[in-house]
Amino acid sequence: MRTILFFFTLLPIAASCLAAQGVSPVDSTFGDDGLYLYEGSTDYSGIALDLLDDDRVLVLTEIGGRGQMRLLAVRPDGSGLDRSFDRQGRGHVTYGNRQGGVDFSVEPADVMRTEDGAILVACRLRSVPGSTTGEIAILRLHSDGTIDTTFGEGGFAILRRAREEYANSLALAPDGKIYLSGEFRGCREGGSGDCLRAIVIARFTPDGRLDSTFGGTGFVEEQPDDYLEARSRLLVRPDGSPVVAARGASYFDIEDEYRSRIKVYAYTLEGTRDASFGFGGFRSLNYVETTVFGSRVLFGGVALLPDGRVVVAGSTALTGISGDQADWNMTIWRLTPGGTHDSTLIGPLVSTPDGPTESTRYYGRKALFSQTLPIDEHARSVVPHGSGLWLLGSSSKAGDGRTRSARIARVREDGTPDSSFAGTGTWAFDLPGDAEDEYFIDGTLQSDGGLIALLTVEVDGREKVGLVRIAPGGRSSVRSRGSITPPLDLADE
Repeated sequence: MRTILFFFTLLPIAASCLAAQGVSPVDSTFGDDGLYLYEGSTDYSGIALDLLDDDRVLVLTEIGGRGQMRLLAVRPDGSGLDRSFDRQGRGHVTYGNRQGGVDFSVEPADVMRTEDGAILVACRLRSVPGSTTGEIAILRLHSDGTIDTTFGEGGFAILRRAREEYANSLALAPDGKIYLSGEFRGCREGGSGDCLRAIVIARFTPDGRLDSTFGGTGFVEEQPDDYLEARSRLLVRPDGSPVVAARGASYFDIEDEYRSRIKVYAYTLEGTRDASFGFGGFRSLNYVETTVFGSRVLFGGVALLPDGRVVVAGSTALTGISGDQADWNMTIWRLTPGGTHDSTLIGPLVSTPDGPTESTRYYGRKALFSQTLPIDEHARSVVPHGSGLWLLGSSSKAGDGRTRSARIARVREDGTPDSSFAGTGTWAFDLPGDAEDEYFIDGTLQSDGGLIALLTVEVDGREKVGLVRIAPGGRSSVRSRGSITPPLDLADE
């Protein structure tokens, strides 16, 4: 067996700066010392968030087991729900399964606010009259949370393909057209059990009609040769053309070694692959790849930088020929506007001695390796700020994916941890008490540059939704969260 040597030039990251320093970097002026929580008599899972006017926070949640979604409007300072948001004065609206005038099941996936104040929600619809499958759609609401019935079919723009599809992501073009990404789940013919998930990207006009000028039908689909996993994420470039990213997996014949990649597709305004991006409109992302050494990757999110570069966030685990897997680490990839690896982001140097030493330097990628092992860290979302990035996700003991701590990291332009945040560049959030599972899902910046992070917490088998705010400088020091019992907004169900 060949010996594999690694040379990394990364700053050490403690497993938990909260434990190391005894302080929390959250903004103590938000909510109760930086935390806002919402719970009810059933599960409320955080899905996505965006900002309303005046920095109010719009939170999309799924009500467990009911086929319903709930939108919360939280005050800018996290002091509670904004009761002026909706006509009933509750601070939230609920749709699906006979709620809000919607009789069918609604499974939410993404939310965004338009420049004119409307609210768009990506969702999957079930039990729609005249349909026997799950269809992906966009729901448009007025600024007060009521349905805009002039949009699409009574408020819903629906992609009708008579297939089981799941909504993933939304993006808005400069001309007001709306992109929706989703996935089709199915198995190949022959009964071999070889299943795949194909990406579908649809474009709708501002009034909710399928735009046939995109792909000739209003949608395009990617069906790769290998397995493509769920949760694609969209972004729109300045000219209005879309880019979509998701995770793909491949099987190699080297000792049945399993490796995976993130796949990025770019399109023209007409819905064809953009030949000026990557390799014919496509770029496959791994971390390292040699004849005996590879990596597994998980996809988290994608973002567009002001200069047109594309940033992808996720996590990687290094694998060798023996099948051994290292711990998962938060990782970023950065592509130029043309879809090539950004050489200014310097990645690992990998040597695989076999006779003469062969060393390969990888560019356009960077992993944040924890120096306190074993720890698994996963990035689920990425938020650009200035010349750096916020990464939001979770961490857990290696091999224990169930009990997680919510984790935030901040990295510089060169991909190294920004030690001005929490002293090490990373921070693990642990709610006091008996929280079994905590993870960050999404984030956005308020007008002053402060980060609002969406949190899901599981306590005694029930999920709650939370918001945490990090001040613009990321340097707030308040008392340890272990001494704080945050107040709750209780759902009026």
